[in-house]
Amino acid sequence: MTIREKLARRVVRFWIVFVLGMLLFFGAVFFQGVFGFRRGIVIGILGVVVLGVLLAIGQFLWFRCPSCRGNLSQLLLGRGPFRFGPRVHYCPYCGLSLDERIPTDEGVPDGETW
Repeated sequence: MTIREKLARRVVRFWIVFVLGMLLFFGAVFFQGVFGFRRGIVIGILGVVVLGVLLAIGQFLWFRCPSCRGNLSQLLLGRGPFRFGPRVHYCPYCGLSLDERIPTDEGVPDGETW
């Protein structure tokens, strides 16, 4: 597995959870009359918390260069949902090619090292 493939998987996971958080929030607003006022607020707040935690994790942890730990989130998420910019070939901080294979440890499945 290459670094690009690993980051692309994380981008897709990010956007799936993002969409689920948005559905939770807007679903709570839409069905507030059905669930009652307090439950609608609690579910809406839960959706906002999911989005906030997701954005923080994405910004500070998930989208880092494995070599220099430079923040690649703006490059990866700036293209829109479920996209990974095809013009991004290298880390802008250290020059590491994103098409290099991820080093693996013995006994650890491919891609589970970082």
